[in-house]
Amino acid sequence: MNCDTNDSIEESCVHYAVKEKDSVDIRVPIHDNTRCAIFDLEASPPIYPYCENFEDQTNCCDDERLGGECEVNSIKTNISTSMICRGLPQLCDDNAENNCVNTSSECRVHKHRLCDGHEDCTDGSDETHESCSSMSSQRRCVRRFGLPGVKSRIPFAWVMDSEVDCLDELDEKEAGNWYDCSDESLNKYDSEEECDSADDGGKSVICDGKCDLDRCDDETPCNGFTYGLQCRDSLYQTTFLPPDMICDKHADCVNADEVICDVNDYPSLQSCPHYRTNEIVPIHDFTRCFHFEMGKTNKKLRYCANFMDQTNCTDLEKVGGECEVNGHQTNISIYMICKDNPQLCDNNEENDCRDTSTDCKVHKHRLCDGVADCPDASDETHEDCRSMTIKQECVRRFGKNESLALPHSWIMDNITDCKDGMDEVREKWKGCFDSSPGQLSDSSLICNDQCDTPQCEDESDCNCQFYGLRCQNYCNREIYLPPHMICDGTAQCANNEDESECDVKNVSSCVHYRVKEEQGLDKTVVIQDKTRCGIFNLDADPPFYPYCVDFSDQTNCLDSSRVGGYCEIDDVTSTVSNLMVCAGNGQLCDDNMENNCQNSSENCFIHKHRFCDGVADCADRSDETHKDCLSMTEDQKCVRKFGIQGMNTTLPHSWIGDEEHDCLDGMNEEDEIWSDCRESFSDATYNATLKCNNICDSKNCEDESYCNDIGYGMWCKNRCNMRVYLPVHKICDGSSECSDGADEANCEVTNTTQASCVHYQLRERNNETKIVPIDDRNARCAIFNLKAKSSVFPVCANFMDQTNCSDITRVGGNCQVQGFLTSISTTMICGGNQQLCDDNSENNCVNVTQNCRVHKHRLCDEVEDCEDGGDETHQDCAIKAREVLCVRRFGAPGKRSTIPSSWVRDDESDCVDNSDEIAEMSPLCGKDDQNDAITEASQQSSCREAFICPEDKTKQVNLDLFCDAKESCSGKENEVCQISREFLAKNTVVEETQDFVKNLCNDASNVTCQNRDFNYFNVSVFGVPNTILQLENNPIDCSNKFGEHYVYRSCMGLCENATCPLTKKVLAHDACPNQYSDRVFTIAENSKLTFVTKSGDRFHNDYFQCDNGRCLNYSQVCDLVNDCGDMSDELNCTNHFICEEDKCVEGDCEKGKKRKDKMRLISINQKCDNFYDCLDLSDECNTECTRNIIQNGSSLSPFCWIIGIFSVILNLATLVILPGALTKCRNENVFFSKILVMLISVGDFLMGIYLVMLSVYDNIVYKKTFCQNQGGWYTGSECKALGIISTVGSQLSLFSMTALSMFRLCKVLMNSLPLPISRRTIMKCMGCTLLVTVLSVAIAVIPLLPFQVLEDYFVQGIYYDPNYKVFVGLNSKQKHVSILKEFYADSKNLTTNTGWKEIGNLVDGMFSSDHGTIPRKNVHFYGNDGLCMFKYIVRSDDARGGRDESRLQLRADPVVWAILIINLVCFVLILISAIVITYKTRRSSSQAGQKKNKAARKRNRSLELRILAIVVTDFLCWVPFIIICFLHNKGHLDSTKWYQALALVVLPLNSLINPLIYDRTITQFCKKRVNTFTASLGSGNAKENGPASPKSGGPGIQMRAQSN
Repeated sequence: MNCDTNDSIEESCVHYAVKEKDSVDIRVPIHDNTRCAIFDLEASPPIYPYCENFEDQTNCCDDERLGGECEVNSIKTNISTSMICRGLPQLCDDNAENNCVNTSSECRVHKHRLCDGHEDCTDGSDETHESCSSMSSQRRCVRRFGLPGVKSRIPFAWVMDSEVDCLDELDEKEAGNWYDCSDESLNKYDSEEECDSADDGGKSVICDGKCDLDRCDDETPCNGFTYGLQCRDSLYQTTFLPPDMICDKHADCVNADEVICDVNDYPSLQSCPHYRTNEIVPIHDFTRCFHFEMGKTNKKLRYCANFMDQTNCTDLEKVGGECEVNGHQTNISIYMICKDNPQLCDNNEENDCRDTSTDCKVHKHRLCDGVADCPDASDETHEDCRSMTIKQECVRRFGKNESLALPHSWIMDNITDCKDGMDEVREKWKGCFDSSPGQLSDSSLICNDQCDTPQCEDESDCNCQFYGLRCQNYCNREIYLPPHMICDGTAQCANNEDESECDVKNVSSCVHYRVKEEQGLDKTVVIQDKTRCGIFNLDADPPFYPYCVDFSDQTNCLDSSRVGGYCEIDDVTSTVSNLMVCAGNGQLCDDNMENNCQNSSENCFIHKHRFCDGVADCADRSDETHKDCLSMTEDQKCVRKFGIQGMNTTLPHSWIGDEEHDCLDGMNEEDEIWSDCRESFSDATYNATLKCNNICDSKNCEDESYCNDIGYGMWCKNRCNMRVYLPVHKICDGSSECSDGADEANCEVTNTTQASCVHYQLRERNNETKIVPIDDRNARCAIFNLKAKSSVFPVCANFMDQTNCSDITRVGGNCQVQGFLTSISTTMICGGNQQLCDDNSENNCVNVTQNCRVHKHRLCDEVEDCEDGGDETHQDCAIKAREVLCVRRFGAPGKRSTIPSSWVRDDESDCVDNSDEIAEMSPLCGKDDQNDAITEASQQSSCREAFICPEDKTKQVNLDLFCDAKESCSGKENEVCQISREFLAKNTVVEETQDFVKNLCNDASNVTCQNRDFNYFNVSVFGVPNTILQLENNPIDCSNKFGEHYVYRSCMGLCENATCPLTKKVLAHDACPNQYSDRVFTIAENSKLTFVTKSGDRFHNDYFQCDNGRCLNYSQVCDLVNDCGDMSDELNCTNHFICEEDKCVEGDCEKGKKRKDKMRLISINQKCDNFYDCLDLSDECNTECTRNIIQNGSSLSPFCWIIGIFSVILNLATLVILPGALTKCRNENVFFSKILVMLISVGDFLMGIYLVMLSVYDNIVYKKTFCQNQGGWYTGSECKALGIISTVGSQLSLFSMTALSMFRLCKVLMNSLPLPISRRTIMKCMGCTLLVTVLSVAIAVIPLLPFQVLEDYFVQGIYYDPNYKVFVGLNSKQKHVSILKEFYADSKNLTTNTGWKEIGNLVDGMFSSDHGTIPRKNVHFYGNDGLCMFKYIVRSDDARGGRDESRLQLRADPVVWAILIINLVCFVLILISAIVITYKTRRSSSQAGQKKNKAARKRNRSLELRILAIVVTDFLCWVPFIIICFLHNKGHLDSTKWYQALALVVLPLNSLINPLIYDRTITQFCKKRVNTFTASLGSGNAKENGPASPKSGGPGIQMRAQSN
């Protein structure tokens, strides 16, 4: 056997055994003797197939080995039985060989071996399978994987199930193939013989729209759709349920027909009451449009009681028509049409039927459709069929799904018969119903160039010229079509005459007007003779269109009566219709001459060429009395281009040589005819309001010839004997214009000439240097314009005639010219002319906006020179030098005003008197007078530093402009400010998706968003589509939304408690001056002229107009930035908070005390967030939130007062009494104890003083103003002093108690007799006192010592002058590091370990250093909290914290840990001492036999109670506090809320109790006073009662009292 593969071998594969054993891919040919061999991979050893991919198991030659047929690699072939149901890898492309069934626990066979009459399973379960319950009757086929060549019936469930089971695929071709006449359930035929004789063999009963089986099985499946439900009944037999048996509350199937009936499980499905149960059930697709018959027994098979299951048919064959059901357009089934069922369509259209004969009833829309639905074809001979439309066709709503003609009786009958509704659109059927115009009652209206009939038919046949077209329409009526209805793409003539000859064929063409206007299409059509110069009227309602978009149909008129004039069109002379003259329809002529029209009076507007022609065109004859008619030519006449055709008339002199061709032959502009007078006619056509406005508004500047009693130029008569005006540059120009030569007289320069210069015009045009005098005839400072089309020149080439102005209103400024101080004219200011002033100061100008350029000295003078007032909001205007009030050199003449501080002593003279550069008159700030001018009168303290731009150290930002949300430092200013306020940058722009949808949807997963149109004002703007927004349906909190996000949401009503900031509906076309130079004009609301701009591929008009007229994009509105300049873009928003110092009190803004444009805004979320953003701290200090020294003052403040006052009184009493007791001491034990008790009282007295003073500051000094003044408290000496007092007091008391306990313990342990007081005793007392005191003071004072290393460790932050804006409130080291890293671009390697000195130097480097360092104060160790106590706990609002709570480090300093541990050790020592003393006392008492001595027992008991009281009070005061501090500082507990209660109530409690338990002096003193008072009461009673009897024991009692 040849095992090599070569080209002659058809098939090959990888050898299985070699691959399996050696893992080598060896390809071998597949021979016939290797195909379909038996193999067993589970045998031991395994028997392998030949090929690794099992392809050897295909194309079996042995029929016994055939298992089935399928496609393998897209080639049809057979496969072996070894591949069937073996669980092997897929061989067939569709894996059909593994479509197997477990018929029992012991038998698994292929699906196609079921129900074939051959038992494959030993128990016969393959023939009793559930599939065998419903089999085809007679139709048989060879199954793909069944017995080879054997035909058998198949289960009915296999029919049309999209899975091929038969080799001939018959099971998937036609459902009818599987029903036979032998099926007993069929009832279409009366007998089997009748069925057999039928041509279709019974197939026609399938899907014929009638139920022939009991359950209508023959109607499912049909047309690829399945109706009803195939399921298993209680016997697990496959059965079919029609729709009415589904959800009928009777379980016909197992877990099928009644488990799909809960409408809550199918929220997206329509529902209806069930036909059988009237319960609400969901309408499934398999229940829709199933066959049913009303009134027949056992045929009521509908699902819904209200027939809603007969709508929305998926099977098009079941669709009977379309209509509105419950207000919604839908289709309904054929079973609802003409069946006398209850109404389903809203207007009962389904029952609009006709009895065409006694035996046939069809729907109206089935009439006249070319298909006989009735046996006698009466539906095609109905009376409606007698008159049908021509060419106009549509798809009928209840007819066939194809376009058909309509009976005329259906047109415009208020019943919609077409799906597209065209039968009720009047425009489609005008020719059928519109009446003919007939004859006008007034014949004078015919051919009057005006439309007096609807289609302008009265103007169709004039002067042997026909306009438009007459033809027969599709209704067989003669109609007239005006030009614009020809070639419009809609044929209205039955013979299509109106749409023929429309194609462009090398003749004149244009874009069709009507098609462009109504359809937006550029359709090019031929301009035919019948379409030229037709009448049109765009102002009519509806408008009557011309033929061409560019009006080119209004040229080359064939009817001379329609000619309005002549002009050049595309350089070709043509006639123009009279409808284009003075009509405002746009330019047609190259020179727009057709629109050269004027109002000769209020009620008459005519063309220029109809003036002064001897024919009165105006009723008031104003066209013949016009000013131009005052001076006319005499002999020279011509035919005017837009005058009366063929009429020669004289011309007004003003038309001669004006570069406008008024004559048809152009003679008015020919030099030879008018050489003598060409330029001698006066140009007095300017508006009188423009006279003397310092601007040339007429050709020769005649409007500026005589102003303020001063004349410029000269008047004389020319050679045409006409009075003419000569501007200054035409005097002494060598060409005499005056008949008497006055303009050229006295032009020589003589010794008496005071001033002379080179003549400008002669030098510029003739390159001739002619020196002429400057005299009264050409007065100084005449207006000129070198940029005008017909230039008006100055006299002098060096502009010296523009100095020493005769008229003060012409003075633009003062400067040195050739070394002499003089005035210069306004024309020289910012005019771009050559330098005139020696220092060129006249050209020191500023471009304020794109369209406004003014001189520097016109800025900030309280006079708006720019339309938008930009010259008064320029950055130089922020700070003015209030002491410098002067007349500016180039400002308004004589007007005194303050100047910007940046102009003061800048080596540039701005004031006429130079006061801005004189030190005495203009004092400066800072060292050596190097910086800004003083901004407040006589206050050097008003000087402040300026912020230095990080990337350009030469550029500075004044503090008034700093952090104003407007960038002045190329991005760095705002970044530094945002970090300093710890508020992230705002997102103001909404990004658009590729399909132009703005996505505002929240990211939350539980939010459902949808697309919605944004058109707040419901205004349509031509060419601008509505903005589409994607957002949720429910309102949200918009406090953190800005710009577009805020505008869109608030205006859509999707912001809680917010109003829409938009106010202007449509902007006028001239709104937003000096903005949007690329604006495109369009129409809004079909009536108003507005504008749009283009962004990308779309036009938009989303502008916000400020109160001052400026316009912004929506992204600049409600963004916390004053983009308008007058705050109108922010004041109507609710997402901001205005700092208190910037708010306008009523009237303040108008009076100038406070300016809206200076308001500072912050986000409303920054209010009451424990972080300061306002310079006056009002965002945290207001009625809603504030701070006091003692928080929760109403509950803690009384305790603070009580404990403090009683601590002071009791401890003061102890300190007053104890010194006296010391003198009575006889041994050192008592003496030493008294000294230590005094120290305890001193500490507790200080603690009481601290509490009282804290209460005084909180309740009396600051009251409610602490929040605003907290910076002074945290950094001030008062807080520092209280911190020292409280720390010394608490530590001194604790250390003294510890020393006392240890001293007593030592004495008990030593058990020695008390020694007498000696010098040594006093020295020991002093040493102990000094040690305890020094330790306490050291702990309190060391954190405050002014050493750098200690400041770096203990200083909590820095408080700056708030005017510097970067650092507001208390600023931690972390905040400093963040800001400095941003400013220095992280180049300084800053960390929180960086020293305060280095940080201070870097902060100074952020600002100019001309006025010393920035004012600042350290937040000392006790300034961490308003209580000014030792820093046992780091608060969450501590100066070291930040807006981000994750920065909070709940770990105390090592010093705090050390003090806590020391205090804990002290308590442990006190506890141990108490235990040992108690033990020793009891033991000694027992040994001394004092148990029986009541007095001794009483003394011991008293001592034990005192010791217990000391331990318990110390425990309650210190141990809980220490434990809480430990847990807090380890981060296990946040005790900041309890801190004040612990510090003001728990910790000081010892100070109140200690005087009572450590020494009995107070108690004995009080007891003695009580006894004395009691005794006094007793003696008084004795006197009243007389001498006591002996029996009463009175004297005895008195004696005992005395002895005691």
